[in-house]
Amino acid sequence: GNIARWVKKEGDKVSPGEVLCEVETDKATVEMECMEEGYLAKIVCGDGTKEIKVGEIIAITVEEEGDIEKFKDYKASSSAAAPAESKPQSEPVEPKEEKKEVSKAPEPTATKTEESSQSGDRLFSSPVARKLAEDNNVPLSSLKASAAKGSKKEAAAAPGLGYVDLPNTQIRKVTANRLLQSKQTIPHYYLTVDSRVDKLIKLRSELNPMQDASGGKKISINDLVIKV
Repeated sequence: GNIARWVKKEGDKVSPGEVLCEVETDKATVEMECMEEGYLAKIVCGDGTKEIKVGEIIAITVEEEGDIEKFKDYKASSSAAAPAESKPQSEPVEPKEEKKEVSKAPEPTATKTEESSQSGDRLFSSPVARKLAEDNNVPLSSLKASAAKGSKKEAAAAPGLGYVDLPNTQIRKVTANRLLQSKQTIPHYYLTVDSRVDKLIKLRSELNPMQDASGGKKISINDLVIKV
């Protein structure tokens, strides 16, 4: 699991039942409660520490307040600290691998872009770049591929556009893996129904001018279908 955050600080007095920290597992974020009365002398694994193994030391509690200073410079033993020390090195490796995967796919796209500039006016761009450009009213012709040739970086190269990569929580990672697994390993079939929606389109054309006048959002056909 991962340490989401510590509720108690070093030196705080703790009692049975009080929450020490929040632990993020594959399925949920749970509270870790104190089992004995005492003082939180040392936090070994701070906020945001990832991939902590079962049985690994995350903190030290003492019975007497005077014993807190004894653990001020405490460090976990080599056997316990080995996985903890390797984590900071392994963490940045993951995004690097992702960047390599992203850079491999758009490489032929960059070549096509150069060729298209000679043969025609068609611009090759990724769905992410097109979406960001459309949302920010930036013409695709003003976008330039970055050195990494990543689809997101293409859009970020234009002025006024940008993005921030946020680390996924354990729950989101598991959810994504399960969705991918269900799509790849389970047979799917789809049912369709043809409907005549002339009256629905007419109703939408009558409602949207009212929405525009009141400053509201436009109503889509999907909104009306869900409402029905």
